[in-house]
Amino acid sequence: MADSPETIDGRTKIPELGIRPRGIPATDPLYRLMVSRGKLGLLSVKMQQGTVQSIVAGAWRTVTLDVIDYDDFGGAAELANNRIVVPYSGIYLVFYAMGWAEDASTTARYVAFQRNATVTATRGPDYTDGSGTLRQGGNVHPVELAVGDAIGLIAFTGTTINSWAGDNLPMLAVVLLRPN
Repeated sequence: MADSPETIDGRTKIPELGIRPRGIPATDPLYRLMVSRGKLGLLSVKMQQGTVQSIVAGAWRTVTLDVIDYDDFGGAAELANNRIVVPYSGIYLVFYAMGWAEDASTTARYVAFQRNATVTATRGPDYTDGSGTLRQGGNVHPVELAVGDAIGLIAFTGTTINSWAGDNLPMLAVVLLRPN
């Protein structure tokens, strides 16, 4: 059976959860997973290659993230004070990743997601040292969120993560696994 804007594999999509993001064909396994049985929905995902931008420890630092926006990689967007505010209560999967270069310091570095501005970040992997060495960090966390909770990326240890070749490559995705 051919897919239509309202169905996939003959099943009706839940409109607010099953909207196909631009750039993902309906035949893509990710898309099929997202809408199977109406249980999974991609809320927002975006990757940004910015201009020279240091990521200051403890500050909200992520890309402009638009709901149901998968393929808009943008240009030199403002990286500060952007986050995903979730429109539903439920269980979410938060995926985040970052590519950067360390400076000459051997201080441990962390990139993690933060739930709201007042909550201590869940610590991501420790990526340490290497002057001019390209590093990548990322993690996946299941988390229960309420309507209006904000998710963003932070870097912390009291130091700055420097950009590599003029660019940081942050990515943040929030996937609704089960609405409450």
